[in-house]
Amino acid sequence: MLSAMRFSATTRVIASRVATRSFSSEVAVNEVARVIRGKVSGEESALNADAVLHSALPKLQEQPGFVKVSRQLCKTEWVHESSIVFNNIDNFKAFVGSDLHDELTGPTGLLEKLGGKDSVYLGARVYDEFGST
Repeated sequence: MLSAMRFSATTRVIASRVATRSFSSEVAVNEVARVIRGKVSGEESALNADAVLHSALPKLQEQPGFVKVSRQLCKTEWVHESSIVFNNIDNFKAFVGSDLHDELTGPTGLLEKLGGKDSVYLGARVYDEFGST
């Protein structure tokens, strides 16, 4: 009987701890990024893709809610990936509907530098940084 009482008390303590945990079932959407990823043929091709990003930077900085551009490059697989980050979903949507977005992702923008529209991935991502200063 005593062990049953201990078990019952322990169960109540564990249950109360579990009940007080608050887990969110939704991921907060704060910053949003346009991701553009594709293969490059080598150093020169990667530099050409970077040049498109650098030339677009002044226009991007004029876009409402623009935060930054980042680029990742795998020199083993020669995959070039850029993220154009906006401070909220509405500013991101406005960018995606803009002429600048069409210019960047059109036939003379990054798509051409990354191998054409059939080999380039365009996506949207919730963007967060953890541990940055």
